[in-house]
Amino acid sequence: IPFLSEIQSATSAEEYRVLSLSIAAAAGGFAKGIYTAEATDLKIAYPFCDSHFCDWVYHEVPQELQMDPVTGMSKVLVRQHIATRFENLPYVAHKGSFRFDVRGLAKARFDAVHAQSRQARDLLPGATAWLERNRARMDNKYHASKFYLLAVLLPWLVRRSNA
Repeated sequence: IPFLSEIQSATSAEEYRVLSLSIAAAAGGFAKGIYTAEATDLKIAYPFCDSHFCDWVYHEVPQELQMDPVTGMSKVLVRQHIATRFENLPYVAHKGSFRFDVRGLAKARFDAVHAQSRQARDLLPGATAWLERNRARMDNKYHASKFYLLAVLLPWLVRRSNA
């Protein structure tokens, strides 16, 4: 069972709850990261399953940067970091989860991502064909989400292969 040893290592009911929720949320909230990491052979370190990262979060990050005590907004430190680069995002200002307009991204960036798929054809040989086959489906959130993965992954692959 995945993460069983991490769950069994909990020393309190609260730690068990945090571990369990973190792992459960990862399946839905971090799916794009999971797929990207698998495609690139990268390792994912979830905060509560990586002891060094977990210790840093619990002992070094002030509680008010983890959760705002007044508004109940979570991930305050993450939101502050995002605001340094994208200050007007709803996720930065309001409680709630971060949402990408994946359909808008697909519409605006299709040609650029398609060009990058041709540059990375040796590393991801099926990407160009998939994009061409599904171009008319980019208004569908399912297909646009797959496009998002390519939009994130391809520039990284192209830069890495040129290095």
